Amino acid sequence: MHDTLAKCILAFDAGLAECHRSEDRALVSTYLAALAPVLAKCSVGSDVLGDLQSIERLFGNSWVIDERPFLAALNYWREFKNSYERLSLGAMTVNERLFALHLLDEFAAAKDSNNTERMKTLLRRVYVEEQSIEAILHKAQPGSQQDAAR
Repeated sequence: MHDTLAKCILAFDAGLAECHRSEDRALVSTYLAALAPVLAKCSVGSDVLGDLQSIERLFGNSWVIDERPFLAALNYWREFKNSYERLSLGAMTVNERLFALHLLDEFAAAKDSNNTERMKTLLRRVYVEEQSIEAILHKAQPGSQQDAAR
């Protein structure tokens, strides 16, 4: 799986060769500097689940102006992130998954306000299957005594 992350880094590097905007070149250099330790950790078998959120924030708060040279890199990132999360979260309970991705409080708020669409979105975000989502939502109905995020 870390080969996909390596491809992401190589695609960002290749994009630099096509990039003509100095501000994009500087920003992509920041991306590469942030991604390198994640690849190193992943390569030696360390857990990088927490690092994924940092990279997502970096991309979300700063993205290149001319994204064309970097779309392949972003696609590799998404592929790596989704695969890694799915693998890492697979053995966890729903509560553990929500906690690991810092979504537990948000899920509790959605449950308290009976916002089933938000609850579904959050459960899908932590890779809960549709059949299980329906069971969780059924338990979360007002009047249910069971914890919806079990």
